[in-house]
Amino acid sequence: MSHFSYFLSSKTMPTTAATAAAAAATTTTAAAAVASWNQLPEIVLFQILSHLNFVDIVRFRRVCRSWSQLTYDQLLWKRVFCRHFKIAHSQPISVWNDLWELEFKRLHFKTPAVEAQCITIDAEDAHKDQVLHVSFSHNGLMFATTSKDCFVKVWESGHPCQLLYFHSLKEFKWKYTQFCQFNRDDTLLLVSGVHMGSHATSGEIAVYSLKNGEFNLQCRVYNKPYDIFGCWYDSDLLLSGNLHWLEQLVSCSLIWVNKACQELDDTRKSVISRLFRFFNDRGSTVRSLMVADVPVDDGHVVAMDTSSSSSSHPKVILDYGLSFEEVTFRLSSQRNALRTECSRKKRKSANSGIKQVQVLNFVRRGQVKTECIELSESDSDDDDDADHEGASRMKRISFQKDHQLAGTSLDAQISEDSVASSSESAPIRLDKYLIFTTGCKTYTPHQIGIKKIETIQDSRFVMAAYSGEGYRMLPDSENSESLGFDQIDHIIEMHGHIIGMALSPDHRYLYVNNRPWPHDYVIEDPLDPPPIAQEIDIHVIDLVHFKEVGVMHRSHKAYTPNDECFFIFLDVCDKYVASGAEDKHGYLWDRNYGVCLTKFQHDDVVNCVAFNPKDSSMLVTVSDDFKIKVWRSREWAAASLPSKSQEAQSSSSASSV
Repeated sequence: MSHFSYFLSSKTMPTTAATAAAAAATTTTAAAAVASWNQLPEIVLFQILSHLNFVDIVRFRRVCRSWSQLTYDQLLWKRVFCRHFKIAHSQPISVWNDLWELEFKRLHFKTPAVEAQCITIDAEDAHKDQVLHVSFSHNGLMFATTSKDCFVKVWESGHPCQLLYFHSLKEFKWKYTQFCQFNRDDTLLLVSGVHMGSHATSGEIAVYSLKNGEFNLQCRVYNKPYDIFGCWYDSDLLLSGNLHWLEQLVSCSLIWVNKACQELDDTRKSVISRLFRFFNDRGSTVRSLMVADVPVDDGHVVAMDTSSSSSSHPKVILDYGLSFEEVTFRLSSQRNALRTECSRKKRKSANSGIKQVQVLNFVRRGQVKTECIELSESDSDDDDDADHEGASRMKRISFQKDHQLAGTSLDAQISEDSVASSSESAPIRLDKYLIFTTGCKTYTPHQIGIKKIETIQDSRFVMAAYSGEGYRMLPDSENSESLGFDQIDHIIEMHGHIIGMALSPDHRYLYVNNRPWPHDYVIEDPLDPPPIAQEIDIHVIDLVHFKEVGVMHRSHKAYTPNDECFFIFLDVCDKYVASGAEDKHGYLWDRNYGVCLTKFQHDDVVNCVAFNPKDSSMLVTVSDDFKIKVWRSREWAAASLPSKSQEAQSSSSASSV
């Protein structure tokens, strides 16, 4: 590009009479350079552009109108996209965009990557010990954090984030707070923690009310073992656990439904109902409860399976987080919206620029079709990006190619008429499932258990007694073996130590952080679990068909040995997956392409990450370095942060992978 650089540098004209001769020579040279560049075939310019990065392409766009039109070629942007994010060229575009340039902007400019705020131990409102967990409210207006300083804190999610409420659980003999979760309507907050002293394996759940701008303790619920965490069943009921040892290495796990709003004078009293009773062998127990509302498989929900993908990467999850009908409707809507916008902004001038071919993907009769659209741009002096994208006249040309979505199993066949009526179809039926970790070979969690939950009746609730020490005691009758045990509906073997789980927003997929065991390792002693890898695999489980559909890249690591209890929490939004790690970084992946986009730096183990459910460009990470960091997109930073602040932030911003 030396000639191009020379041309740009030659645009400045000399202004003094003493250099008139030199000016004439320079003008002649510049004119020759302009003529030579204008005479270059478009295919040559295209090849030059294909070797530039996205920053240089945007600069190239500002030179003149003819060059600018070249920079909107979507084949060019696909090459730039695949090279920049290191994905196979055969990878189809995601359902979120029809244009590769917009897809590039989504991954680079709209994902959390810039450190917008860091709440350190020096701040008055900060945690004074390791921060273990963070969770957002469903409306995205608040997030809560728990810590080894035994505090729970609720923060307002604007910029900058400010402390709203806090409370210490030390008065209830808690050692630390370890987990938090808002209920469905964000009026209650569940906080679980670990007891001190002789009750080292037991814990407790505290429920706080957030109504009317107040933060009041609503009730306390016994929870054993503490790493069962607890979770919300719905807006008013929560799940807890208890453990009874029947003999050595043999136990019974009880899952209880608790009323959060009990209207009792003493917060130590509980109104409970037994939900399940599971048998545990070889030292294993039920842990990490969560509840999922899973779509019923009625023949139209499609499993995304990439086992046959030709990509050079490990198995990548083409997981859109949508049903097949939703994918179909969204693709069709995007195509129609693009045509409408382009037609609305078309130029009235008769002069037209060069012709381009736009590639659109959409679904028809159960297949993904590629439709080529001829774009003709009118002349314009406006170099604004939005004008170039919108000022197009579209003419369909007769080229159509059917192809199956790479690596995707399309089980359902639907007609074109169903696309238009999909938004008016009947509501999707949901089944409620209890999901937890368990095991059958050793005491470390290595299996996912799934059990369908039937309707809970109010008549089954009873009062639970409590001990003089203030710990929740459950009815003694539950120790009776005559009650029998509930069978787990589905068990999925992970062949490793499970250290975290998260549901996709639609509860269709379960993402699992797992540290794998050595292949074909034989476990002889349940108290001596296999060694585990430092690399963490993210397994993706389809909860509609109860099967694993793939494994995402190994990027993050953990170092804690297999005989210690530890958790690395992850989170999933509609487009991305994020996770903590023990290598002093958090990580962000795209759900569609499976590539790691960003690393979030800390000074110690990153225990948990959480997306804002209403704004996926905002992410919060918490760490053993006592810090809470808020990350936002480059797009947000360009609009919201002063230029000097941006320069200061650049040294501590997340690094793109």
